Amino acid sequence: MNTAIFPTPLKSHFIVFDALLIELANRGHNVTVVTPFIKSKQITNYNEIDATRCLKIPDEFFKINYTSNTKSGVFQLLKSFKFAIQTNDEIIRCECLQQLIHTNDTYDLLITELFITDVFLAYTYKFQKPFIMVCTLPILPWGSFKVGETDNPSYIPVTFNDISFDRNGPTFVEKLYNVAVYLTAMYHYYWEWIPQTDEVIRRHFGESYPSAHEISKNVSLILTFSHFSLNLPRPHVPAVIEVGGLHIKKPHPLPQDIENFINESKDGVIYFSFGSLLNGSSMSIEARNAITNAFKQISQRVLWKWELDDLPNKPINIMTKKWMPQRDILAHPKVKLFITHGGALGINEAVYEGVPIIGIPFYADQMSNIKTMINFGVGETLPYSDITTENFLDKIKTVINNKTYEENAKRLSMLYKDRPMSAMKTAVYWTEYVIRHNGARHLRTAALDLSWFIVFNKLYSQSISTKK
Repeated sequence: MNTAIFPTPLKSHFIVFDALLIELANRGHNVTVVTPFIKSKQITNYNEIDATRCLKIPDEFFKINYTSNTKSGVFQLLKSFKFAIQTNDEIIRCECLQQLIHTNDTYDLLITELFITDVFLAYTYKFQKPFIMVCTLPILPWGSFKVGETDNPSYIPVTFNDISFDRNGPTFVEKLYNVAVYLTAMYHYYWEWIPQTDEVIRRHFGESYPSAHEISKNVSLILTFSHFSLNLPRPHVPAVIEVGGLHIKKPHPLPQDIENFINESKDGVIYFSFGSLLNGSSMSIEARNAITNAFKQISQRVLWKWELDDLPNKPINIMTKKWMPQRDILAHPKVKLFITHGGALGINEAVYEGVPIIGIPFYADQMSNIKTMINFGVGETLPYSDITTENFLDKIKTVINNKTYEENAKRLSMLYKDRPMSAMKTAVYWTEYVIRHNGARHLRTAALDLSWFIVFNKLYSQSISTKK
């Protein structure tokens, strides 16, 4: 029996997390998941503990007006730290999570998320069973430390940074900025976030509980939503497995109205969505009018995820829906362009299908995701504050009319999909590997038993001797 605690009220994160849990259930595992995203249809072997009332996100996070002023992903990360610290105690007090503290149920494996959710590691200590963590982004700096990896910020970009290194390496200024972001994130994590997390753990689980940092070093495996073809190679220890595209399944047939809309377009279709968190309908009237006026002037049809019943002054070449089957749409051969906020799920789906992008980033990892696509020559970016009819139209024409973007996208897709087995099969294999080997302690590196000072001193000494 497996249990999974999904502690982040973000639908895009849960889509990755849930894909693995469903597959484990389909393979005969009894899965119990604590989640705010309750399914309308029951799945065999998949049992839900409803955390809807516990895990919520403020409405302001859905509004473009709130996010559009965030210039750097690291500042957004620090805001997330603050929000999580404020809400952790409230979340643990919820009835469903209190019941889990006092339950006598037993589990073979626990699964939780690697993000800013270390308070939930206390459950892994309570049950005294192996646990793995799923990172729904490329691995975070403090995630590397949990398995004894040493990130070198001189060439490894920090997740949540608003820069992205290309394969030629970063410039000197980019290196300095990346190091500054790395040190800032690590300081706030270890000297502010962890002590306050520990206070919550000991308040609810008991004074004898060790620090979340110490508990985390017992993690058996980290599954990280990345792939070296897209996110650049980095030196992972055996306990870190890349499963970028974990959520991508074989596409389903499209709803008939969408299928007809696409097929009847002579010059192809553009798909436009700001994902599951941001509401595109909250954009300013000026930005909305600029976009609709640009769409009026193109020959392609547009599928637009729009959360309201109606789009004012909607051109005849636009279809709007409150929710779109994004993965299935991007798989259609007549889709010529994806206009996106740059979320990791959409970027990976576009890469998988070889679809060029135009990115309008707002926060978190979106800036670096889009800059990665630019470095590969498969997209362009347009800041939200720079949206005008002329700018928006120019970007569309540039990407669609220049076939280099499409050619580069197809080439990147080929690299991304060329794997010995799919991301899902990889994730399932290693999850079951940990169960078969009762935690797979042999994957644990000796660096976890050394102080950070010694680890960094050895790394620095090796770097000096290599130069000589």
